[in-house]
Amino acid sequence: MIKKTILTIAAVLMFAVPSFAQYWSTTSSYDPFKNGEKHLGIAVGLGGWFSKGDALLNTSYGPYEGYRVTKVTRLPISPSAGIHFKRILQGKKLDYGNSFIISFNKWTGKVKGINDSSAVTFTSKYSYADVTLTDLYTLMIPIGEKIHVSAGVGMSIGIGLTPKASIEYSDGNTEALKGGLEFSDLLIARLDAVLGFDYILNNTFTFNAMMIGYPIDIFGGLMGDNPGYHSVGGDLFVKDKFPFQLMVGCTLAL
Repeated sequence: MIKKTILTIAAVLMFAVPSFAQYWSTTSSYDPFKNGEKHLGIAVGLGGWFSKGDALLNTSYGPYEGYRVTKVTRLPISPSAGIHFKRILQGKKLDYGNSFIISFNKWTGKVKGINDSSAVTFTSKYSYADVTLTDLYTLMIPIGEKIHVSAGVGMSIGIGLTPKASIEYSDGNTEALKGGLEFSDLLIARLDAVLGFDYILNNTFTFNAMMIGYPIDIFGGLMGDNPGYHSVGGDLFVKDKFPFQLMVGCTLAL
């Protein structure tokens, strides 16, 4: 059901975002990109974190009672896929870019720990996902006729989806973690920084590469019972500070 919902939203936005951009360009008096070149395409990538991995447990009761964390693993292979709408305004020395990206992003990891009194160990595997809309504004430096190098800032808003997590104990027991998202995990609002690279293949297609970092998380970084951590089950929280995404794709000139 979730996958169908995401696909439906993506399909609607694939047509709605360019239409809204065209409407805004023709009706707004404040839009420096209304005369720009417009491009639509896709972007896929991998996510990770610039911060060190860490996890918190509720050790007072529940499945982690009496346990402590010994190791946190977060491989930078968290997948993302999105629809990319971009506008470019050409200047005399610098060009200006404005991108909208609607994306589905999934984050995964593993937490290990031990109960010192019983010597029983555990391994928890978790995943959580979100759907975001990112708005980026960049300065673009032309290098020759086919290459742009860019840097800029932006903002991402979105919603978090229900996480999944499981526990395997060394004594053979297993358990599925249950628990909903906290408010700070459900609503997403991040300030972004981006570095980009564009290569113009021809008059129709452009190859894009972007490194998008999220240094400030307004909800998850400042609010909730454990700021800077994401709930992946009622008793397990994993560090989610300063994530990033490396995305590549191709856009089609409209």
